[in-house]
Amino acid sequence: MEDVSPLVGHVAVKVGGKDYILDNAGWDDWSVFKNSFIDEKRTRIIRAAVSCKGLIPQDEYLAIRSEALTKAGTITEIGNDDLRELMGSREGMAFMLWTMLERRYPQAVTRSECQDAINNRAVTEDQLVSLTNAMFTAMGMTLEEPGGNVPSQVTSAVEGVTG
Repeated sequence: MEDVSPLVGHVAVKVGGKDYILDNAGWDDWSVFKNSFIDEKRTRIIRAAVSCKGLIPQDEYLAIRSEALTKAGTITEIGNDDLRELMGSREGMAFMLWTMLERRYPQAVTRSECQDAINNRAVTEDQLVSLTNAMFTAMGMTLEEPGGNVPSQVTSAVEGVTG
């Protein structure tokens, strides 16, 4: 059988002492990543408002909660600043890795195991670049500039995570 891995595109990673294959990284991963991020951002806003309960007068709390629910409901996309912040941090890379693994291997690894794999460099810089490239390609963007060069902002983001 002919080796189709360059066509299919897969990255092998070790998380929590086990090996996993992330194949065909792309649009589905971007959708899960995006939706998970949006859900978490909404949840943080609502939790912050709810944490005020009992600490301030009830009418102020209800106004803050109402405003938080409205604001959370308007979050439908990941902004460029959010994306830059996510992809330039160990937490963001771990979140991306976890969403990719979770889609293929439900409940096989935790986010903290993915964070440990990033922090302990069990997931290499090359693997992170490959996974990030697949995610960006799915978003309709590219990590590679003409001539096959990786843009400096992506290189510095991955180096910031792995360095």
